[in-house]
Amino acid sequence: MKACICRNVSDHTVKQVLTDFFKGIMVITKRRGDAPHETQQANNLDDLHEACSGGQGFNCGKCACYIAEIASQHNRDITMAAIKGNLPAPATMDPVSQTPEKAPAKVKVEPL
Repeated sequence: MKACICRNVSDHTVKQVLTDFFKGIMVITKRRGDAPHETQQANNLDDLHEACSGGQGFNCGKCACYIAEIASQHNRDITMAAIKGNLPAPATMDPVSQTPEKAPAKVKVEPL
């Protein structure tokens, strides 16, 4: 599916660029600019779009929301990989301890 019609960029291209060039890098899902809803930080949507379109920036910008959704999924994947990497290894049980122990035989006590 086309992510950006103006620059002929498909969603496959965006995902491939995220995999190849932004591997392990969180993408800021804001456009570059000075407005309160924009950012000057590196690895923003404009950087991603330029990487996908051979250095050309946004033309009309209608694709920014869709590219931001793809970048958000990329960011979630990075977060989940980090969480998975920090989890302890699964516990293993000794095969002997997996068998239930037999309860001691009941002792019959008779009254005196």
